[in-house]
Amino acid sequence: MTATFYHKRVFLLSRISDLAVDTSMTLRNKDGSLYKLQGPNPLVKSQEIWNTSELEFHNLSWEKEIQKSEVPAVPVIPPPADFLTELKETKKIEELPKPKVELPKIKNSILIWCLPVYIETVEDSLYGQGYQKTTYGEKFTFEGVMVERGDLISYFWTAHDISENFIIYPSKYTATGLKVSDFRWWRVVGKKPAKGGFLLDAVPSTFQPDFSD
Repeated sequence: MTATFYHKRVFLLSRISDLAVDTSMTLRNKDGSLYKLQGPNPLVKSQEIWNTSELEFHNLSWEKEIQKSEVPAVPVIPPPADFLTELKETKKIEELPKPKVELPKIKNSILIWCLPVYIETVEDSLYGQGYQKTTYGEKFTFEGVMVERGDLISYFWTAHDISENFIIYPSKYTATGLKVSDFRWWRVVGKKPAKGGFLLDAVPSTFQPDFSD
């Protein structure tokens, strides 16, 4: 056995004996000194203890105390058991036939302003895309009859051939000269022959031309 190997063996045995000596599980610092726990907070030394006999606690008792509500309970009305049965047995409502529109006599005719509107689809020669071009003609007046008036659609009868997209404005009664209390511009969206003339379907117009003259 060489001297070098002997010294290494003695050194290892001494380190093992040092580790085996401390069996009390003592906490130590990295340098081997004992780890000392922090003491109490020094601020607590001047703290005053409250007198618990003068304190009043709420909702900390172990006994349950239930307070009844004074608001009357709303009874729950269950739906009838035969509701679904009645719903299934409900007969389908038959659609009533639409009433026939009877045209009034010509004595109730009114003077109507009209602005011709022509919509033409034009194709762009550069990009090959189509767009709509709107042109307006000269305004004129014609006689007609207001068959039915509504907020969303109205019907007019006239002997003149009025095209779709034309804008019309009921002005006054031809017999009495009294103004029509409508004050609304309409756009013709449909036309069909009726009673030797044409029945026009019209909806409110977003464009309102000037018919003041």
